[in-house]
Amino acid sequence: MKKSLHILAVFVCGCIAASCVTSCRRDSELYNALSASSENTSAEVSATDPTEHVINTDDTRIAVDPFDDIRNAASDITSFGDSASFLDPETSLEHSVRVLSVSYGTSLNEIGIEASSMKDYLFEAGFIGSDGTALQGRKYMVITCEITKTHSISSDIPDNDPRNHFSLTNSCILNSRLEPCDAMMAGFVQPSESQMPDRKSMFFIRIPSEGMTIECKAVYLIKADEEPAVLSVTLFDPKLLSLNG
Repeated sequence: MKKSLHILAVFVCGCIAASCVTSCRRDSELYNALSASSENTSAEVSATDPTEHVINTDDTRIAVDPFDDIRNAASDITSFGDSASFLDPETSLEHSVRVLSVSYGTSLNEIGIEASSMKDYLFEAGFIGSDGTALQGRKYMVITCEITKTHSISSDIPDNDPRNHFSLTNSCILNSRLEPCDAMMAGFVQPSESQMPDRKSMFFIRIPSEGMTIECKAVYLIKADEEPAVLSVTLFDPKLLSLNG
């Protein structure tokens, strides 16, 4: 069931990115809704609080905080510079992720990222100016990661199969109180050998061989006054990585 949730979550997250709805708040709602459905319950989003879900169980309405799972895992936050392992229990595909650095800036030139590495809709929607400046009260956050393929899967599964890919798209930025920051994943920089041929899959990684390590940069647009502290990645199992060196 975890695998089917992962495939569905990655597919929906890709659609979210394409339609400009990439906030951590929405990602967490999706994750919670999928979790609720896996327990044969029905979930509906509260009209008054976008982060609250109400689950109907035997006519009893129970408010559920979608970040409960994250808070429960707070005692196991991977330290800055250490590796967190992500294992697909069905295929045994495994990757490790290590946060190397975190930097901020107000323009693409300042953070050293090319406009071609950013999603086109951010320019069209006015989040990024034509000169690469972050607009609408936002700033850039660049998380430089080291990703290693620690275990490959069967050679019978082709390279273009989704099961052969790794992605950080189903992630969320949290502050030190483990509350979601208003952040959207805006761009991704990775070595050419790990890029997918389709630009729509720009957030996906395919590391060619077992034991190979790549360095990549995940770029977020966050509110200028936010103070990010934790990267939460909900691939297979929730993993929390510290952003404070």
